[in-house]
Amino acid sequence: MASLKRLSHLNSLKEKIGAKNLPVLCVETEDSSDAIVSCLNSGADDFIHRPFDPRILLARAENLIRRELRNGRTDNLPHIYFESGKISVDLLSREAKLKGKALPLTRFEFDLLAFLIKKDGKAIERKEILSEVWKYPEEVETRTLDKHIETLRKKLASESRRLQTVHGFGYRFLPSTLKEKR
Repeated sequence: MASLKRLSHLNSLKEKIGAKNLPVLCVETEDSSDAIVSCLNSGADDFIHRPFDPRILLARAENLIRRELRNGRTDNLPHIYFESGKISVDLLSREAKLKGKALPLTRFEFDLLAFLIKKDGKAIERKEILSEVWKYPEEVETRTLDKHIETLRKKLASESRRLQTVHGFGYRFLPSTLKEKR
């Protein structure tokens, strides 16, 4: 019975957000066979129980997205697109554009730009950027961030002034008018 209730709730939620075929990852407090079967029978594509390691949750979510991409079903996925002034970043296609022209960014330059743009002008500590973009542990000392900021500034040309150093702390990307489209 709980499975039917979940299925009904899940389907109405998918309809409400306009994504009937969106992959679903079920998070449960119970780690029993019945709970897993109930979630999967309710329409979930995968299952994880609490407490969970956030890295495992992220890996499972990324796996569901990869599966959708591999099967050519990108219309089902939320299309996240950020626009900030003359710069646009499409997270699904991993494309960045400056004044409508493609920016030739490396994987880490793209991840760095997207991470800073999403922070909406907030100053972000070096250690947080290194942890989130490069997955470096907090104790690692490196100049890789500074080098990537330098090359990113060159590629951003006239918009590079918006990529600011916060001395003794980290970096920020000043928004123009940040818009998030789904």
